[in-house]
Amino acid sequence: MTEFKPKKPFLYLSFAIGALIGAFFMFTSPYLDIKMSLLAGFFLMASIAFLYLVDMVYATIEFTKNELKISGYFSFRKTLLNLSEIKGYKLCEQINQTDGLHDEIRIVTSLEKEIKIFKAAYSDYLQVQEYLRTNFEYLGYEPLKYKNIGKWMPLVYAISGLLALLVALKKIF
Repeated sequence: MTEFKPKKPFLYLSFAIGALIGAFFMFTSPYLDIKMSLLAGFFLMASIAFLYLVDMVYATIEFTKNELKISGYFSFRKTLLNLSEIKGYKLCEQINQTDGLHDEIRIVTSLEKEIKIFKAAYSDYLQVQEYLRTNFEYLGYEPLKYKNIGKWMPLVYAISGLLALLVALKKIF
Protein backbone atom coordinates (compact mmCIF):
# COMPACT_ATOMS: atom_id res chain seq x y z
CA MET A 1 0.00 0.00 0.00
CA THR A 2 1.30 3.42 -0.97
CA GLU A 3 -0.28 6.56 0.43
CA PHE A 4 0.31 10.19 -0.44
CA LYS A 5 -1.01 12.75 2.04
CA PRO A 6 -1.52 16.43 1.20
CA LYS A 7 0.00 19.40 2.98
CA LYS A 8 -2.05 21.16 5.64
CA PRO A 9 -4.01 24.05 4.07
CA PHE A 10 -3.71 26.44 7.05
CA LEU A 11 -4.25 29.64 5.07
CA TYR A 12 -7.43 28.45 3.35
CA LEU A 13 -8.84 26.85 6.49
CA SER A 14 -8.12 29.93 8.61
CA PHE A 15 -9.89 32.13 6.05
CA ALA A 16 -12.90 29.81 5.91
CA ILE A 17 -13.16 29.51 9.70
CA GLY A 18 -12.73 33.27 10.12
CA ALA A 19 -15.49 33.92 7.59
CA LEU A 20 -17.78 31.45 9.39
CA ILE A 21 -17.13 33.13 12.74
CA GLY A 22 -17.70 36.57 11.18
CA ALA A 23 -20.98 35.44 9.63
CA PHE A 24 -22.12 33.95 12.95
CA PHE A 25 -21.43 37.18 14.82
CA MET A 26 -23.17 39.25 12.15
CA PHE A 27 -26.28 37.06 12.16
CA THR A 28 -26.48 37.18 15.98
CA SER A 29 -25.88 40.94 16.19
CA PRO A 30 -28.65 43.10 17.67
CA TYR A 31 -27.91 45.66 14.93
CA LEU A 32 -28.70 43.25 12.10
CA ASP A 33 -30.11 45.02 9.05
CA ILE A 34 -30.30 44.21 5.34
CA LYS A 35 -26.73 45.34 4.59
CA MET A 36 -25.25 43.33 7.41
CA SER A 37 -27.28 40.24 6.53
CA LEU A 38 -26.09 40.48 2.89
CA LEU A 39 -22.50 40.75 4.08
CA ALA A 40 -23.00 37.82 6.48
CA GLY A 41 -24.49 35.77 3.66
CA PHE A 42 -21.49 36.60 1.48
CA PHE A 43 -19.11 35.52 4.29
CA LEU A 44 -21.06 32.29 4.73
CA MET A 45 -20.98 31.46 1.01
CA ALA A 46 -17.26 32.32 0.76
CA SER A 47 -16.43 30.02 3.66
CA ILE A 48 -18.47 27.17 2.15
CA ALA A 49 -16.71 27.67 -1.20
CA PHE A 50 -13.28 27.60 0.45
CA LEU A 51 -14.13 24.49 2.45
CA TYR A 52 -15.32 22.78 -0.75
CA LEU A 53 -12.14 23.75 -2.59
CA VAL A 54 -9.96 22.47 0.26
CA ASP A 55 -11.83 19.17 0.22
CA MET A 56 -11.44 18.89 -3.55
CA VAL A 57 -7.78 19.92 -3.93
CA TYR A 58 -6.15 18.56 -0.76
CA ALA A 59 -7.06 14.87 -1.16
CA THR A 60 -5.34 11.78 0.22
CA ILE A 61 -4.30 9.35 -2.51
CA GLU A 62 -3.95 5.70 -1.53
CA PHE A 63 -2.82 2.93 -3.87
CA THR A 64 -3.53 -0.60 -2.62
CA LYS A 65 -2.89 -3.88 -4.44
CA ASN A 66 -6.11 -3.71 -6.50
CA GLU A 67 -7.56 -0.23 -6.14
CA LEU A 68 -7.02 3.50 -5.95
CA LYS A 69 -8.74 5.44 -3.16
CA ILE A 70 -8.97 9.21 -3.23
CA SER A 71 -10.59 10.85 -0.24
CA GLY A 72 -11.02 14.58 0.26
CA TYR A 73 -9.44 16.52 3.10
CA PHE A 74 -12.64 16.34 5.16
CA SER A 75 -13.65 13.02 3.54
CA PHE A 76 -16.74 14.57 1.95
CA ARG A 77 -15.56 13.29 -1.43
CA LYS A 78 -14.44 9.69 -1.86
CA THR A 79 -13.45 8.04 -5.12
CA LEU A 80 -12.70 4.34 -5.38
CA LEU A 81 -11.30 2.87 -8.62
CA ASN A 82 -9.99 -0.55 -9.53
CA LEU A 83 -6.47 -0.33 -10.93
CA SER A 84 -7.71 -2.15 -14.05
CA GLU A 85 -9.98 0.84 -14.77
CA ILE A 86 -7.01 3.22 -15.00
CA LYS A 87 -5.68 3.72 -18.53
CA GLY A 88 -2.69 5.73 -17.40
CA TYR A 89 -1.66 9.26 -16.60
CA LYS A 90 -0.75 12.36 -18.53
CA LEU A 91 0.99 15.61 -17.72
CA CYS A 92 -0.78 18.87 -18.49
CA GLU A 93 0.88 22.27 -18.50
CA GLN A 94 -0.84 24.74 -16.15
CA ILE A 95 -0.33 28.27 -14.85
CA ASN A 96 -0.37 28.92 -11.12
CA GLN A 97 0.19 32.13 -9.18
CA THR A 98 2.81 30.64 -6.87
CA ASP A 99 4.51 28.06 -9.12
CA GLY A 100 4.17 29.84 -12.44
CA LEU A 101 4.14 27.47 -15.41
CA HIS A 102 4.22 23.86 -14.16
CA ASP A 103 3.02 20.35 -15.00
CA GLU A 104 -0.08 18.88 -13.39
CA ILE A 105 -0.80 15.14 -13.22
CA ARG A 106 -4.10 13.81 -14.49
CA ILE A 107 -5.02 10.16 -14.00
CA VAL A 108 -7.15 8.95 -16.92
CA THR A 109 -9.69 6.16 -16.40
CA SER A 110 -11.08 3.78 -19.01
CA LEU A 111 -14.26 5.91 -19.13
CA GLU A 112 -12.09 8.95 -20.09
CA LYS A 113 -12.68 10.57 -16.69
CA GLU A 114 -9.70 12.64 -15.53
CA ILE A 115 -8.67 12.87 -11.89
CA LYS A 116 -6.49 15.93 -11.25
CA ILE A 117 -3.62 15.88 -8.78
CA PHE A 118 -2.64 19.44 -7.90
CA LYS A 119 1.03 20.25 -7.37
CA ALA A 120 0.42 22.88 -4.68
CA ALA A 121 -1.33 20.35 -2.42
CA TYR A 122 1.52 17.84 -2.04
CA SER A 123 5.01 18.31 -0.63
CA ASP A 124 5.97 14.92 -2.13
CA TYR A 125 4.53 15.69 -5.57
CA LEU A 126 7.61 14.36 -7.36
CA GLN A 127 7.21 11.03 -5.55
CA VAL A 128 3.59 10.84 -6.73
CA GLN A 129 4.77 11.47 -10.28
CA GLU A 130 7.52 8.83 -9.94
CA TYR A 131 5.06 6.26 -8.56
CA LEU A 132 2.70 6.82 -11.48
CA ARG A 133 5.60 6.65 -13.94
CA THR A 134 6.71 3.24 -12.67
CA ASN A 135 3.23 1.68 -12.33
CA PHE A 136 1.05 3.16 -15.08
CA GLU A 137 1.21 3.96 -18.77
CA TYR A 138 2.27 7.46 -19.78
CA LEU A 139 -0.38 8.89 -22.11
CA GLY A 140 1.46 11.99 -23.23
CA TYR A 141 1.97 15.65 -22.56
CA GLU A 142 -0.69 18.29 -23.07
CA PRO A 143 0.71 21.80 -23.57
CA LEU A 144 -1.07 24.87 -22.26
CA LYS A 145 -3.86 26.06 -24.53
CA TYR A 146 -4.38 29.79 -24.30
CA LYS A 147 -7.98 29.40 -25.39
CA ASN A 148 -8.63 27.74 -22.00
CA ILE A 149 -7.66 30.97 -20.26
CA GLY A 150 -10.29 32.87 -22.25
CA LYS A 151 -13.16 30.70 -21.04
CA TRP A 152 -12.78 32.18 -17.54
CA MET A 153 -13.08 35.77 -18.75
CA PRO A 154 -16.93 35.92 -18.69
CA LEU A 155 -16.83 34.71 -15.08
CA VAL A 156 -14.24 37.35 -14.17
CA TYR A 157 -16.36 40.02 -15.88
CA ALA A 158 -19.51 38.85 -14.07
CA ILE A 159 -17.80 38.93 -10.66
CA SER A 160 -16.35 42.38 -11.42
CA GLY A 161 -19.81 43.62 -12.40
CA LEU A 162 -21.38 42.23 -9.22
CA LEU A 163 -18.71 43.86 -7.06
CA ALA A 164 -19.25 47.19 -8.85
CA LEU A 165 -22.99 46.79 -8.24
CA LEU A 166 -22.40 46.15 -4.54
CA VAL A 167 -20.26 49.29 -4.28
CA ALA A 168 -22.98 51.30 -6.03
CA LEU A 169 -25.64 49.91 -3.71
CA LYS A 170 -23.50 50.73 -0.71
CA LYS A 171 -23.23 54.34 -1.86
CA ILE A 172 -27.01 54.59 -2.32
CA PHE A 173 -27.88 53.20 1.10
